[in-house]
Amino acid sequence: MSSQSTDVSVKLTYLQWQSIYNDTRPYRIAQFGRKKKNAQKLAHNLIFHKGDSEELIRDIRKTKEQGAQFSLEMNGFIYREYPSSSMAPSDFWSAEQVEKVFLPECEAVIRNEIKGVDQVYIFDWKLRKKKTAKDRQAKNRKLLSRARQVHVDTLLTVDPPQTPTMERIRNHLPEQARHLLSGRVQMINIWRPINGPVEESPIAVCDGRSVDTSRLIGVDITRGRYTGTVQYALYDSTKPFHWYYMSRQSDEDVLLFKSFDSRDGSMSHIHPFHYQKHEMGYVRGKVLRLGL
Repeated sequence: MSSQSTDVSVKLTYLQWQSIYNDTRPYRIAQFGRKKKNAQKLAHNLIFHKGDSEELIRDIRKTKEQGAQFSLEMNGFIYREYPSSSMAPSDFWSAEQVEKVFLPECEAVIRNEIKGVDQVYIFDWKLRKKKTAKDRQAKNRKLLSRARQVHVDTLLTVDPPQTPTMERIRNHLPEQARHLLSGRVQMINIWRPINGPVEESPIAVCDGRSVDTSRLIGVDITRGRYTGTVQYALYDSTKPFHWYYMSRQSDEDVLLFKSFDSRDGSMSHIHPFHYQKHEMGYVRGKVLRLGL
């Protein structure tokens, strides 16, 4: 594993507040899954902009070498080392293989990191990479481009928009819901490269202790039959977030981050996004990352 460690400073992309949000809820509708007759309708009412100043993104490798400790409870994210998947990178284009082999591997990671878990239920999984023309033509719904805006991830289900997370769980796990919802429920995301190391557009995450929830705006997301709510952040130079990433994240470097916890009912623990760092001289690469 490379010992290279580099902090970077970049301008990040935030949601711009608009007065229409006082009367109309912000929304975004994904293009795929839309009927042709609706194709020309406005797909979103969002405007994004770069922050006025560059923000420091610390390399977690260097920070940990200096003795810093991170936990899901305190910071909302952790990086851990696990053996790379038993699947070859080409196997990840098979949904059947992913669900048969890779998802159980992810469940094992979660059970190992979060003690006392009664049940792990994986709602969804996605591949992320820089899309080629061929990718766009194929319209693979499991393949997404990299996110560029500061945001909190969502739980997408077939429920109506604005359905609370706990209600979505109740709807989709009816037999276990009473038992599960009587205790603590957490939504944990796992991200790991599957043909790393990551050389371009790494994922950055925010220390949950630096999050000011008044800066988070709920946005309805519709993707085909699925809906959810993403929280986008507003820029405020007086209240900086504390950002981290892992340089040259490899297949063995697993990122877990929390985006919901019923203990406080929040979706404000972490803000994942991908940022460009061409100024660091990294070679462009086609790295697939799988998140769930």
